[in-house]
Amino acid sequence: MWVPDDLKLSADDVYGSVAVLERDFGVLPNDLHRPGIDELTRPNADDPKGESMMRRVPELLDCRFESGAMTYVQVHFPFEHKEWFEHHCPGDFIVEYNGQRC
Repeated sequence: MWVPDDLKLSADDVYGSVAVLERDFGVLPNDLHRPGIDELTRPNADDPKGESMMRRVPELLDCRFESGAMTYVQVHFPFEHKEWFEHHCPGDFIVEYNGQRC
C-alpha cells in the first residue's frame, strides 16, 4: 500500500499486480520483498502543485515474516495444541504459491 506524503490529497493506492506497479512506477519490479519494494516511489497524481510523493507504508509485514510464523499459527500455538507443537516445531517445509506474485 502506498500513501501520499500529504494525506489530504488522495486515497491510498493498493496494487494487485506487477503489471499495474510497472504502469504506475515505470519499472517492472523483480523482487516484491522488502527492502526492494520500498524503494518504489512516484509523484502523487492528485497533487496539483506536484510536491507530494506516494510512498510505501513501512509497517506492512513481509511474507518472510509470515513464513517464519507458519509453525505457530497453523495450530494456533500457544493457545492450543501445545503438546503437538513441542514435537513438530520448527516446520520442515514452507511453500509460497506463485500466484501471490501476480
